[in-house]
Amino acid sequence: MLRFSIAKIPVEARGSHILFSFLLAYLLAQSAPVPPVAAVLSWAAIISLSVLVHELGHAFTSLAFGYQPSIVLIAMGGYTLTPAEKPIPWLKDVALTLAGPLAGYLLAALFVLAAYVLPDNSPPTLHYVCHSFIWANLVWSTFNLVPMGPLDGGRIATLFFIRLAPKRGLLYAQTLGLLCGIPILVWALQHQSFFMAFLVGAFMLRSLQLVVELLRHGPPAAPPLPHTGPSSGSPSQELLVIEKLLQEGAFTEGLRQAQNLLAGPLPPAENTRAHYLAGWLSLKTNQGRKALSHFSQAEGMEIPPQAMAAAFSLTGEDERALPLWETAATLSENPILLHEWAGALLRLGRVDMVRAMPKVRLAKAYLCAQSVFRLRGEYAQAAEAAEASFHLEPQAEVAYEAACNHALAGDEAGALRMLALAAQNGFNEPQKALEDADLFRLRHHPEFQQWVASLPSSFHP
Repeated sequence: MLRFSIAKIPVEARGSHILFSFLLAYLLAQSAPVPPVAAVLSWAAIISLSVLVHELGHAFTSLAFGYQPSIVLIAMGGYTLTPAEKPIPWLKDVALTLAGPLAGYLLAALFVLAAYVLPDNSPPTLHYVCHSFIWANLVWSTFNLVPMGPLDGGRIATLFFIRLAPKRGLLYAQTLGLLCGIPILVWALQHQSFFMAFLVGAFMLRSLQLVVELLRHGPPAAPPLPHTGPSSGSPSQELLVIEKLLQEGAFTEGLRQAQNLLAGPLPPAENTRAHYLAGWLSLKTNQGRKALSHFSQAEGMEIPPQAMAAAFSLTGEDERALPLWETAATLSENPILLHEWAGALLRLGRVDMVRAMPKVRLAKAYLCAQSVFRLRGEYAQAAEAAEASFHLEPQAEVAYEAACNHALAGDEAGALRMLALAAQNGFNEPQKALEDADLFRLRHHPEFQQWVASLPSSFHP
């Protein structure tokens, strides 16, 4: 997995994208008029750069509209996350969607210019790369505008049809996609382009399933789900059970059931709702990366900025989380969200900014920073944040928490020092300390045993 940023837009290239790029490059390089290794490496670069530029088209437009986008490159393509506290207006959504193919056309135009100015006596590989960039981006951008499946053209068609006919728009868009796929599939088979045939066939199958579901169940609706009712095995009833598990705090079981439900075909509304619930359940089980993946597939549902912020913080990407925490705190004026925002700033080392924030207790902000450090397994930083909170507002439990973090980080001296401060400030639960898994490495330490024996309500196990 590779992570980097372009103009403050975070980009993540997953292993599946790198693997797919080389596999497709190998197929495309078979008839190349250049050495095989050069052809494969050229095509791998062409594929990845073209996909990246396509997603940057979406992302820069999103940035221009005031959102905070991020890009994920995965498998044969990628997607751009655009967290928004409200549904994106449909015209902006159309512009965001069109920006991807337009960026591809622009990249093709740049390589047309490069091919024009390239001297005739340049190495054949350079000519081959230029013409391959032109061909790849013209074909891919044009194909992306076909109104079918998950392509950009399909999304634009869906937006327009739903705008014109809210109740039947999705059905019309999927039917159009199915019809558009037929001539492309026939052409691909005639020209023995089996990869294109497989791709279009998969899109058509998806559209056919959606058309059948829409004709059978009617247009999707996403009313608030009730919180009671037994499961009858249908997707809607199973969603009721999953939501109930979320409400009751049975997060692991809820996530397991949500993932099982998503493993099979679902009607559009149920699929969206299942991903939304799975996103929240992933957050509750401290799986930020999985939460982001599910939220990105909850198409049409409003994802609260604090949910996206928490997911990014859990993955260690506080810079991406920061504007979302700020948005969440500003919109709700919730003191918890305010201190989570401050905690993110502290994790980034911006103490002075937190000191200048009104209504923020610095000690509480350090505790928020500490909790996320701990969830990420960054125990030394968690210990440091807990100590900072303790020195601002001495409390026995905070000192004890700092000691646990020190112990998990392997700092026995720091753990014993903070345990002593915990006792000085009123900690008197020896049994808790003896049974705490966080302090396991200290159990046979003479100083730890002396500390336990010194506690007011001490006992001898």
